[in-house]
Amino acid sequence: MTKILITGGTGMVGKYIANQLIIQGHEVVLLGRKSGVFNGLTCYRWNPTSKEVDIAAFQGVSSIIHLAGAGVADRAWTDAYKHQIYDSRIQSTRLLIETLRHVPHQVSSFVSASAIGIYGNNCPEPTTEDKPAATTFLAKVCRDWETEALHAEKIGLRTTIMRIGVVLAKEGGFIPQVAKPIRFLAGAPLGSGKQLLSWIHIHDLAQLFIKATFDEQMRGVYNAVAPHPETNKTITYAMAKRLHRPILLPPVPLFALKLIFGEMTSMLVASQHISSRKIETAGFVFRFPTLNQALDDLHGKQ
Repeated sequence: MTKILITGGTGMVGKYIANQLIIQGHEVVLLGRKSGVFNGLTCYRWNPTSKEVDIAAFQGVSSIIHLAGAGVADRAWTDAYKHQIYDSRIQSTRLLIETLRHVPHQVSSFVSASAIGIYGNNCPEPTTEDKPAATTFLAKVCRDWETEALHAEKIGLRTTIMRIGVVLAKEGGFIPQVAKPIRFLAGAPLGSGKQLLSWIHIHDLAQLFIKATFDEQMRGVYNAVAPHPETNKTITYAMAKRLHRPILLPPVPLFALKLIFGEMTSMLVASQHISSRKIETAGFVFRFPTLNQALDDLHGKQ
């Protein structure tokens, strides 16, 4: 049995990864804003802003999965919230590594989240991990986040970074956001609807993080996306079929999205064809490689 520490373990992805690790017989502890017990797991307190962390969290831990960070789609991108998105990732990563630099520990591997936002909003060709970071806000966040995470290599930890695509799950994220208006006959593609979404089923994402945690051959950056991206329009209509609702409205025009979402619109209509070749070459086999397989699992067959 291996003991693994997860930051951001109270979020949708963190909870799923923790559950999968426990099923596989591992022990999981969390770092969070409040100490106590969360879903049966011991949670130790930390505050990256004030550089506080309970070092008892690291006792007996051999691997860290770092997911902490303010949600990029949780609210409008005001200047204050953009600072929170950025600082929550940079400060938390820096605190983890600085703590490990100065306290006794048994940690040997460090797996950090990042996002395909690092590539910018327009990736028409299959994009691999060697593409330089774009100049958008999210790209800067991801670039600096990864820079901090890679400092773990300097203290002797095998370090892996997972650039996460659009996560498909029942519990939250993209799918419920698409499904809600469809249920009320208000669903429609966004913008042109032609933009490609590089997505991943939450089960495959969890297994990718677990593979990165234990596979000694894995280090560096990997795209955490399924092999077959789909357009926004295709996903919208596929969800409508499974919910037995028609799509009655025309695509939501770009100007309307900007009125509602402001700067966040750039993320909502980004077109990203991101390659999964590197992770597949590393030996990972997707359980849900196609959109229909993913939606069949999450919402039943058409």
